[in-house]
Amino acid sequence: MTAHVELRCPVGFRTLFGKLKQAGEKPSIVEGNLLEFACHDCRRNLSRDDKVEVAYVFHRFDFVGDLIESVIRYRDGKEEIL
Repeated sequence: MTAHVELRCPVGFRTLFGKLKQAGEKPSIVEGNLLEFACHDCRRNLSRDDKVEVAYVFHRFDFVGDLIESVIRYRDGKEEIL
């Protein structure tokens, strides 16, 4: 049996980044191996709402499809991990 896991933005319009197809057993997780997606919707919303200059927002998932963290990178080089 093949299972499908959708990787989506955790907020807002829930943009679909991709799908993982898992056949059979769950994959073994190696710490530090993550899938990272830039989220343009979150970047735009943060820049508009907070009136700060956001360069990128990344959502990081493990290979099972669980959201691990989100990272906000500002234009001044600072980062915030959520």
